[in-house]
Amino acid sequence: MSLTEQIGARVRCTRVLLRYTAAVVPRSAPIVGAGLPVATVVAMSLSTAPATAVRAARIAALSIAVAAGLSQDDTARELTSALPVSLARRRLYRAVVVLPGAALSWAVTVASIARLIGPLPSAALTTELAAFIAVASMSSVVLAALTPERQGGVAAAPAVFAAYAAGGLLYRPLLASGPLEAGWGPAHRLFGAVALVGSAGYALASWWPDLRWRLARRG
Repeated sequence: MSLTEQIGARVRCTRVLLRYTAAVVPRSAPIVGAGLPVATVVAMSLSTAPATAVRAARIAALSIAVAAGLSQDDTARELTSALPVSLARRRLYRAVVVLPGAALSWAVTVASIARLIGPLPSAALTTELAAFIAVASMSSVVLAALTPERQGGVAAAPAVFAAYAAGGLLYRPLLASGPLEAGWGPAHRLFGAVALVGSAGYALASWWPDLRWRLARRG
């Protein structure tokens, strides 16, 4: 098989796997990721206080993160585990399917809040969103072994809410409702660090089964 044919075969395989991945994402994920942010904006649009805008965006970010965690559940796990594709690659395809939807939901939410409630520090809040998604996704895959039918999505919401609540108790600026409050800058640097650590944990949890198998073969 020539190089061109090999590339063509890989592209066709990737398209099929992306379509399949999109088909098995739990239907609850887009409902939570799109419905709850809209409901939050509508419910809080009666107030135009700057703190309200930040709180509305934060609740929406948590909702989108929970949806990202739910989307890690593979409703056809018995079938996908038999595919000649590594777990890390299957989760990469899942991220390719899920993240554009999360970004779109967030963009619409931020624009709606800015129009209906008031301006908000979107860059800092996007950093919070990244941290919430990283924690929810990592929790979903790490805690899957402890959940019914190994579907860790149910652990995403408790994990991200518990992590944020504990962080807020230990470091109050994480709960700040505006850039003028003390500690806003350092708090968002911490959010950025959490996003990086959570993403690394998610990647490691996805790659570890393949690495363990390779090490066992060498042994």
